[in-house]
Amino acid sequence: AQPSSTLTVRTPASRAATIVFCSHRSTCQLVPSNTRSTCLTADGSGAVGENPAPVHWTPQNSRRFRALPVWMTLLAYGRDGYRDIVERNCAQANWLGEQIDESNRFRLLAPVLLNVVCFTLAGEPTLSEVEMFLTRVRDDGRVFLTPTIYQGVPAIRAAFSNWQTTDRDLEISWQALQELAA
Repeated sequence: AQPSSTLTVRTPASRAATIVFCSHRSTCQLVPSNTRSTCLTADGSGAVGENPAPVHWTPQNSRRFRALPVWMTLLAYGRDGYRDIVERNCAQANWLGEQIDESNRFRLLAPVLLNVVCFTLAGEPTLSEVEMFLTRVRDDGRVFLTPTIYQGVPAIRAAFSNWQTTDRDLEISWQALQELAA
């Protein structure tokens, strides 16, 4: 057996686009060039153009430093600020849930417990009807909702998680939903 400090190159380095080193017995791994990666293009062709974005030249693009944004916002807002954001988003979800519950165009499918509202169109809508409604909502552009299935019922999901969402945003969203469901 080779000592772990010995470098073993299984393919000539001149054929490698990228070389990654680790402390394993095979300390040299050859990785295809990320400028030809099919995952970087919408059409899967692998072409990123003549001037690829700098992000394509960085190591380990798939694992970002996820703790940094959390740490920075904790420094900026603190525990109380985070609590205020979460409480405000939950209150906004409750408000929308109340509007839906009182509406004759929608039906609330589950109690609003935190920041998510699960509802559907009034009556017994089909999956196709819910999808057509969500397409109208998306095309209108005033609000963004996602489809779901709740206990076998085609449904609509509104999730509140943005610190910038205001009560005025909710009024605009509710107005859009009512208009588009008419």
